[in-house]
Amino acid sequence: MFHCRQALNSLEQGRLSAHQTQGNVTGKLRLSVSSDLGRNTLLPWIDELLEEHPLLSIDLTVGDSVSDFFLEQVDIALRYGKPEDSSMVSFKIATVKRITCAAPDYILEHGEPITPEQLTTHKCLLYRRAGRFFDQWHYSNLTNTYKIKVESNRVSNDTDIVKRWAVAGKGIAYRSYIDIYSELKNGQLVQLLPNYESPTVELHLICPSREQITPAVIALRELLRSKLSANVFAP
Repeated sequence: MFHCRQALNSLEQGRLSAHQTQGNVTGKLRLSVSSDLGRNTLLPWIDELLEEHPLLSIDLTVGDSVSDFFLEQVDIALRYGKPEDSSMVSFKIATVKRITCAAPDYILEHGEPITPEQLTTHKCLLYRRAGRFFDQWHYSNLTNTYKIKVESNRVSNDTDIVKRWAVAGKGIAYRSYIDIYSELKNGQLVQLLPNYESPTVELHLICPSREQITPAVIALRELLRSKLSANVFAP
């Protein structure tokens, strides 16, 4: 068994080395990423990756639907949550907090919810994917857990639009901390309910098979892990 494992490892290393030229990562990486991450957070990191590996090229697909690797012709997808298909290869990149937030203008006009129950009297901004509405927001503190069903007159299947509505003062959003980090930092959004925790969500790189794990995929994985392991993304 040990010799078989050694042989498989040697084959794997040989396959990966075939994609490298004099230590440089080469070829095309076809990446699918959610809209908010793709349009905002990820773009400067892709620039860094291409500057470090000038023989690499990126083909970026942006959207919040679950990727069909064959129809969309992508090699790897960056998505929140583990893949439901156990046959796929998944690399955990980070565990991310969810934050409830709103623009200062919204808070000034409508007031700030102090408890999760008070969200039911506010305008909330909802995300929809594949017919599912994410209208139940979860919280906990030292004594209780809360599952709040919120109402909204604004729903989108695009997470970036949900964030833009929040920044424009149209309502309260329930977002991954990575997605709203810049807006929290510059004051466009304010964290609400700071005394309550919401469940974390995992960010994964997902491949349809081991054959898709090229040096380009590994370079992207390590870049993402190094960026997201920094305390700057921990509220």
